[in-house]
Amino acid sequence: MKRLAVGTEAPDFQAYSHEGSIVSLSELLKKGPVVLFFYPKDFTAGCTAQACTFREMHDEFNKLGSTIIGISADSNESHRQFAHKYKLPFYLVSDKEKTLHRKYQVGKHWGVMPERITFVVDTDGRIQYVFDSAFYVNKHCTNALEKIHQLIPNTL
Repeated sequence: MKRLAVGTEAPDFQAYSHEGSIVSLSELLKKGPVVLFFYPKDFTAGCTAQACTFREMHDEFNKLGSTIIGISADSNESHRQFAHKYKLPFYLVSDKEKTLHRKYQVGKHWGVMPERITFVVDTDGRIQYVFDSAFYVNKHCTNALEKIHQLIPNTL
């Protein structure tokens, strides 16, 4: 599948979070950069490790005015349970119909496993970073944070 590239405009969206609140990319970008991380499935080993890494570094993202959104095809109920069990302090969005997956051109690895891709969107609405790795789950968070530090002057 063709990938959205750095420098392209990030597709705007509104979706319900696991908490029942409406999440709007354009509204969140008014506060600061947004990290969108697409992941395969709640409660799996890699996805849990990835989400918990974002949890552990959440305060650093927050200090930079950045918002984190995790997206998978799991239901909002699954997301609620996942967020509760692992005390995840960021939005989880259900994309059961794969609308966001299509908008962001997120497909499947080897035709079977949903891709694990992270996008960093700057306040101008442009994608500034894309990281695609099924295996280096913790690098999604550390690389995204590094990119946000580069986007915001005087934070390194």
